[in-house]
Amino acid sequence: MLGGTISLESQLGKGSKFTLIFPQVTPIDWQPDDRIVEINDDLNQIQSSKILVVDDVQSNLDLIQGYFVNSHHHLWLAHNGIEAIQIAELEKPDLIMMDLRMPELDGVEATKQLKANPATKQIPIIILTASSLDRDHQELSSLQDGFLHKPVSRSQLVLVLKQLLPLDTVNTVESVADDTSPVPPAFPVSPEFPHGSIDELLEKLQQQEEIFWPELGQTLKMRDLQAFSEQLVQWSQQYPYPAFVEYALTLSSQLEQFDWDKIPGTVRAFPDLRRSLIDIYGE
Repeated sequence: MLGGTISLESQLGKGSKFTLIFPQVTPIDWQPDDRIVEINDDLNQIQSSKILVVDDVQSNLDLIQGYFVNSHHHLWLAHNGIEAIQIAELEKPDLIMMDLRMPELDGVEATKQLKANPATKQIPIIILTASSLDRDHQELSSLQDGFLHKPVSRSQLVLVLKQLLPLDTVNTVESVADDTSPVPPAFPVSPEFPHGSIDELLEKLQQQEEIFWPELGQTLKMRDLQAFSEQLVQWSQQYPYPAFVEYALTLSSQLEQFDWDKIPGTVRAFPDLRRSLIDIYGE
C-alpha cells in the first residue's frame, strides 16, 4: 500500500535480518506528546488483599504473579474452576481473577457456582479473557464485577483493582504528589453508586465525538489513538461507570497489543458508547 518492499537475509543458527523500505514516506521529527497521562500503577496503593488468580496457562499466571512481586498482597493460584472453588471456600479471598476457557470446569460454570454459594457470593470476580465476543459478556453480565482482556497489562490491572478493593490510605497519600489522575472510589462500582456525574461524562464524550473522533475514525493515526485512549483511561478513574471503564480498557489493551483486526471497529463504535450510557443512566 505504501509502495515499499520487504527483504530477508537469514543464516541458520545465527539469525535473520528483515529490511523494510518505504520510498514514498518522509520521516518526521517526532517529539514526545505532552498530553500523555501518567497513571500510578503501584499495587501497594491498594489495601493489602487476598487475591485468587485462576488460569490453566502457566505463563498467564506467571505474568500476573510477576506484577505482585514486592507488593503487600497475598496471591493464591489455581489452574481450573474446581481448584478455584475449593480455594475460595477455604480461604475467602477478597477478589478472584477468573479465566474463561479452562479444562475440567471452565470459568463460566465456576463463576456461577461461586455466586450461588452464600459463603462466596460476595467475593468480586474479574473475568480474564482473550475473547471480545458479546456472547461471553452477556452471559456473565449479571455475575462478573469486571473484565480484563489478556494479555493483562499492569496499568489495566491496577485500574480495575482500584475500583473493587479499598485503597491503602497511607500509600495513597504518599503517592498523591506523583499521581495527577483523580482518585477512584474505594468501594465496588455499580450503576447505583456512581462516583462522578454522568452528565459531566456525557458532555466530555460528546466533545470528543464532535471534535476529535470524526478524523480519528478515518485516519487511525497511532499517535492520536494513544492520546485518545489515555484520555479515556484517565476519565474512567473519575467516572467509573462499568460500560465506560470496559470500553477504555478494551481500546487501551488493543493498542498495547497492536491488534489491528479489532482497533478500527472499537474506535468506530465510540459513538455507540455514549448512546448506551444515555440508555442506561439517562441524560
